[in-house]
Order: sequence, then C-alpha cells, then structure tokens
Amino acid sequence: MPLPLRLLGLIAVLATGAVAAQETVKPASYTLAMGQAAELATGVTLSFDSVNDSRCPPKVQCVQAGQIRYFFTLSGPVGSEQFSLSPDTPAFTSAKLASLSITLPDAATPAPRMNNPSYTVTISVGNK
Repeated sequence: MPLPLRLLGLIAVLATGAVAAQETVKPASYTLAMGQAAELATGVTLSFDSVNDSRCPPKVQCVQAGQIRYFFTLSGPVGSEQFSLSPDTPAFTSAKLASLSITLPDAATPAPRMNNPSYTVTISVGNK
C-alpha cells in the first residue's frame, strides 16, 4: 500500500476514535481531589494534576489579589491534552475529542488557603 493511502487510513481511524469518544461522554459534574482522575467514558480520562494558588490569604494585606489556576490532563484514544482552568478562563474545548468541553463553574473557586494545601475542584463536562 503506498504511503499516502496508509496515512489516510490512519487519519480515518483517529477521526473515528474521536467521534466515538465524543458520543460516549455524557454531560456530568465531577469533584476531583488533586492527583485524582475520573473516567469520563471508556478510554477517556480526566486527571486533576495540580493547582497554582497565588491569591492573598484571609486577614493578610497584599499588593495584588493573585489568582488560582487548576491544571488537568485529558487522555483519550487519540492522545492527551494538557490544559488549565481558572475563574478568568473557565472553559476548555478539546481539539482531539470532538468538541468535548470542560468548564469550571463560578461556585467552584474555594477561599484562599494557607495551612491546608489539599484542593478539590468541581468541573462540568459536556459537548459543545
């Protein structure tokens, strides 16, 4: 088989995997602890990797308010994507999993923490 036909065959397989993954992911909300993963569908996993919280702690005077940003990895049959969510950028649409969208609801942002660095985050998953 000539190389171009093999490449077309691979593209067709990857595209079929993306469509199949999109069809099996049902809209839902997930609450994840840092380091935890959720299976969104067969072969599709969302991992909460880390958080960067530079917000001003309660009862402390700061020059800047800071921000919180959550880091994730979305893994599926066509590869992985790393992305982040924050109150300023609360949505992500997958380029690899046929319009799968992941959002950070407004109520998901916890108060700044100093002594308890363990975080959980609630995200919503759906199709755009």
